[in-house]
Amino acid sequence: STAILAGTSMVSGNTTYVKSGTYTGAVTYTAAINTWVGFATNHYDNGTKPLITIATNNPLFNVDSATISTIINMSFSSTSGTRHRGLEAGLGTGPYLTVINCTFDGFSYAIFGDNGAVGYWGRMYVDGVEIKNGTTGGMQSSGFSVYVRGSYIHDNTGDGISVGNTALFVDRTILTGNTQGIVDGSNSTFFISN
Repeated sequence: STAILAGTSMVSGNTTYVKSGTYTGAVTYTAAINTWVGFATNHYDNGTKPLITIATNNPLFNVDSATISTIINMSFSSTSGTRHRGLEAGLGTGPYLTVINCTFDGFSYAIFGDNGAVGYWGRMYVDGVEIKNGTTGGMQSSGFSVYVRGSYIHDNTGDGISVGNTALFVDRTILTGNTQGIVDGSNSTFFISN
């Protein structure tokens, strides 16, 4: 199938349901408050995740500034020769991002917001997420709060989690096979529980 473009007609508060299958290309949307849910048979069934893959050196999903985005039960992959980022914070006011029960495979970073090259995350909540085979690292955030719960971040070149000026909360998460586990670029606060 082709890229998911349903988001271009979304209005704030809409949900885009994505049926199991393989879709190629970048995700496009314009709604300020948006939800994306993968399903197999019935909405919210947590069935087989749809796969969205990209083969070009572009971000798969640019999360616009000043938005609230929720992504549930989806898989994302990159097969580009030069890997780019999966979810990328748009420039401007930091978007709020919630990612639940998703898989990221083969991006430079699965989730990225450095408050430099791109924007920053106003708040990021990651629960039950697998991040693997990143060519630069697993996830990166500079600014405000990052919550990582029940996730598996493994086999990434570079840091599993890289933060700067961030309050990082990590709970019941496995970081293994990364060059480094958690790295603080500057002035972050960590809260880690098992």
